[in-house]
Amino acid sequence: MTKDQMEFLQKLSTGKIVDEVAYEELVKVVFEELKKKALQETTYTKEEVNNLLGQASKFTVQVIEDLPETGKEYVLYFVTDPKGKDKNIKLEYMWIDNKFELIGSTQLEPTTIFKTEKTDLTTADADIIKKYFTDNAGQVAKAGDVFLITTVVDKKVYEQSSYIYSGTAWEAITGNVDADKVILREDFIGAGNWSQIGNYTKAQNGTSTIPAKGLSVTAFLQGMVSKEEQPKITAQPAVSGFSLSGAKAVEVGTKIAEVSFGTANLSPGSYTYGPTTGVVAQSFKVDRVAQPTNFNKESVATTASGTDNNGGNGFIIGDGTEANVVSSLAYKVTVAHNEGVQAVTNLKNPSSPVVKIAAGSKTQQTSAYTGFRKYFYGGTTDISEINSAYIRKLTSSTGAYRAQTLTLTVPAGSKRVVVACLATVKGVTKVINKSAMNADITSAFVKSTVNVEGANGYTAKPYNAFVFEPAVAFEQQAILEITLG
Repeated sequence: MTKDQMEFLQKLSTGKIVDEVAYEELVKVVFEELKKKALQETTYTKEEVNNLLGQASKFTVQVIEDLPETGKEYVLYFVTDPKGKDKNIKLEYMWIDNKFELIGSTQLEPTTIFKTEKTDLTTADADIIKKYFTDNAGQVAKAGDVFLITTVVDKKVYEQSSYIYSGTAWEAITGNVDADKVILREDFIGAGNWSQIGNYTKAQNGTSTIPAKGLSVTAFLQGMVSKEEQPKITAQPAVSGFSLSGAKAVEVGTKIAEVSFGTANLSPGSYTYGPTTGVVAQSFKVDRVAQPTNFNKESVATTASGTDNNGGNGFIIGDGTEANVVSSLAYKVTVAHNEGVQAVTNLKNPSSPVVKIAAGSKTQQTSAYTGFRKYFYGGTTDISEINSAYIRKLTSSTGAYRAQTLTLTVPAGSKRVVVACLATVKGVTKVINKSAMNADITSAFVKSTVNVEGANGYTAKPYNAFVFEPAVAFEQQAILEITLG
């Protein structure tokens, strides 16, 4: 510590100096000096240190509402400033030369932000600031104040610059500038031996004006390398997974106590460039779709899956009009969904015009239970009465009648060969005995009519039975090729 600094502390300790220094600053001076001294080659003596600390330790602080009539040395009085909000500002006094001296305040002066615009691109910012304070002589800047300058030309904001006052000069604080903030002043003239740079084109050796004025550097470069494409709805929401368990063609008379269906899933659809559509299922409705139509029923279920037992009566798959009989049984689900979010372009900007999936509903129908009448065929040793029970003991088809060629193996010892099919179809048109030199034995089959029931004794219908009974039983296995027309 210099001699002058030592003398300053001595005068301060006796109260013979008037200076606007807060108490805490006084203490800080002492300890900073000690700290500096500790880092230097020379040091204070023990007596010097004790003297400095002794002087500093005499100071005390009192927080009061009003000043007393007299004060004490070495006391820093914090008095409430009546102008402060909620008593949050204190005035600092010391008793010096038998009177109170105001030495400071706890109020912090706010930073002032000065703002102005310039309307050309040539005038320096320093000149703009100087002119501002010339035109506004009553305004004075202090250290820490900020000045903002916005450059606007032809109603286009080209630049926003900021400065901070050091106490003696205005210093730029803009720092790095984003390319999106740098505005181009003029269009470019495209010239030279080229025909295309990115999205900008011209004649090979010609010239062209490339729009740039008023654009940011980012926008100009983006225009060169990126061509914005509007999106499309590439897929609408759709329902999948909704099915009817066991649904297929079955023999008439098949009884079903209860059917189960589900589970319906809604895909959200998609856009060319995204985002995800945000479409979700909001409600489900399942309807029964049947023949005859009087079996149709709406809102069998209001969930993605469920069951139906026809009010406890079940179903019979048939081809008539009896109670609980349907010739076709299926289910349709309707899934309502919300509106999708707005699609974006390939540059991730909102689509224009707006592209988005509209709120609505989508449906899916299951495959159906349907009924068919089987046809029957076979060789037997039983030559009893040909009736429904007899016919149904023969080999049965797995599907409905169709024109085709059957290969029938007749076991040795068989006394009768029978082919039975609905009377409404053509039936047997030719029979070739492959085991007897391909002999045509069609004429040996005699046609008669018999009523044949469906499954579970379901209502019988007329069948044509084509019957061959040889004079003697087949001595050995025979192969017959039977043509159904």
